Amino acid sequence: MIKKEQNNTIAEEKLRKLLADELANMSEEEKQSSGYSEADLDAQVNAQVQALVSPWMRFFLTYDPSPTLMQVKCPVLAINGEKDLQVPPDENLQAIEKALKQEATATIL
Repeated sequence: MIKKEQNNTIAEEKLRKLLADELANMSEEEKQSSGYSEADLDAQVNAQVQALVSPWMRFFLTYDPSPTLMQVKCPVLAINGEKDLQVPPDENLQAIEKALKQEATATIL
């Protein structure tokens, strides 16, 4: 949604609906473990929405490192954390390797 909708106002509306639907479908156990609070619901949703439409998050979600990686002309050691919540490590390493292989002079360690 963040990638497709450039208008922040429209993106915020769609995100609020999406988050509200997700919260409505959570079990009581999920609500408790996530820190859900009925009293702070609006503040929690607003904070998440604002973080998602921020310029940094938009950049993070839309940035494609492949063109830069294809220009690398030295050995690369790519390390990812398996517990990273923002970047799936296996998919990310495969994408890094693919981009580096597109440049014949890059060496993958």
